[in-house]
Amino acid sequence: MSGLDLSKLGHAGDYGALAHYADPAYYSKAYRSRRQDVDFYVALADRVGGPVLEYAVGNGRVALPLARSEHEVWGVDLSAPMLESLKDRLAKEGAEVQARVHLARGDMRTWRTRRRFPLIISACNSGLPLYTRA
Repeated sequence: MSGLDLSKLGHAGDYGALAHYADPAYYSKAYRSRRQDVDFYVALADRVGGPVLEYAVGNGRVALPLARSEHEVWGVDLSAPMLESLKDRLAKEGAEVQARVHLARGDMRTWRTRRRFPLIISACNSGLPLYTRA
């Protein structure tokens, strides 16, 4: 993974924590078979309702299935490459799904909104980039 441009990932964590999120294609391949948590979050949203706020939305591994299941999703992520990948994936979805997904680039530790959400999630390894070795 050397040579990756980590400047677009924000300032959380260090190289070891961030490099994983610099390459959306690698992330998609690495997590393509991970479905149990996606099914869990869709079922939880069905039970709790929405809208759903997903911190570290990435390239939509969880957000897209939520939107396809008729849930409004607000996604926040620090990684510009992951958000661009999600926008590309979202463009291939129908207009109804596209209308349910709202994205913001930001750090989950400091991003704020006045909107309230009955369900807030942060899936998988989302806490990994929050640490620094110091």
